[in-house]
Amino acid sequence: MQHCRPGPTPRGEEALRWAAPLLTGALAIAVAGLALVVISWKRRAVLASVAGALGIALVAFGMFSGRRDGAAAAALVIALMFVIIGVALYSLGQALERLLDEHRD
Repeated sequence: MQHCRPGPTPRGEEALRWAAPLLTGALAIAVAGLALVVISWKRRAVLASVAGALGIALVAFGMFSGRRDGAAAAALVIALMFVIIGVALYSLGQALERLLDEHRD
């Protein structure tokens, strides 16, 4: 009698197909969030730092929560939104600071 190993199910194959892009996206978002936190920390931009840190935390949740029902992808999308909002807040803060410095002279 020959024992057969069951192959990956169609759902398992789909999960494997999406694993590499999710991990790549997670890494990119985490690096962007970390860069935002470091730059904001040096320039003392608190809201941008918080947004970047939340983005990193959401990436960690998405990748290590063990959920397979699309929660990882949703967490990555929300993390990306936090990083984009953080960059926007940082940029607006820098622009406002430049305007205030110009009017002091």
